[in-house]
Amino acid sequence: MITGGAVRPIDVERADYHGALSRLGIPDDRQSEPLALVEQYFTYLRTGADRAALEQAILGARNQSWFPAVDISRVLPNDATRPKWQWVADYDPMVDIKRLSIPVLVVLGGRDRPLLAAQSLQAWHDGLAAAHNSDATIVEMLGASHGAVVEGTHHIDARPQSFVPGYLELVDEWLRAHRAP
Repeated sequence: MITGGAVRPIDVERADYHGALSRLGIPDDRQSEPLALVEQYFTYLRTGADRAALEQAILGARNQSWFPAVDISRVLPNDATRPKWQWVADYDPMVDIKRLSIPVLVVLGGRDRPLLAAQSLQAWHDGLAAAHNSDATIVEMLGASHGAVVEGTHHIDARPQSFVPGYLELVDEWLRAHRAP
């Protein structure tokens, strides 16, 4: 597991929008309005209700200085495809992690959403312990970003990827130790 976190996708998205607002220079005490728009989007993803109201709210927010940080119009699915994206608002990975009884290698990037890194690491430990998984390896590679790549690259980039030093060797060693005799 190199890109799947133990943090709910909605919480990852919330942290990303909060971070984008902060990078834009919007102080925490002025983020309630833009984050309310994001929550309206999550409600639409979850329920499919009030799309017209959401579209109106997006139009009304376009001229706000904070809008570029929370421009959900870029990711707003239409009514037909919304059910395919409902998981972003609903999915809790802990339900599945607590059922993992197979050997598991979890590689977390210490630079992949640093504000959520400790929460993700703890959740993996807690979830696999609840599963009574005796063959789980959890490694945090402090220099790794998302997808175990060197910071500044991303696993979905068209550019050649550069994995953090030691990652490929770690995976190779773990797979060799877990291959069938």
